[in-house]
Amino acid sequence: MLLMAWRIIQGMSVKNVEINYTRERSFEASVVLESPHGVPDPPYKTTRIHDFALFRHVGIIEISGRPFFDGFYPLRIGDT
Repeated sequence: MLLMAWRIIQGMSVKNVEINYTRERSFEASVVLESPHGVPDPPYKTTRIHDFALFRHVGIIEISGRPFFDGFYPLRIGDT
């Protein structure tokens, strides 16, 4: 998952996120990134729930009411 974060910092975009979670039983996450040229990477997969903490640093916005992940921001300076 750290490699995934590094690839986002380098300019890749989040194309697809799939999460499957069953309380006290299982956790699986799969993230597909896409290059600025539209070429997808193989999925980054994890079964470690602690890896999900990386998503608190992914920018979350809406454009014309549509969901959009944009960038990776590992440092938070002040509350805005």
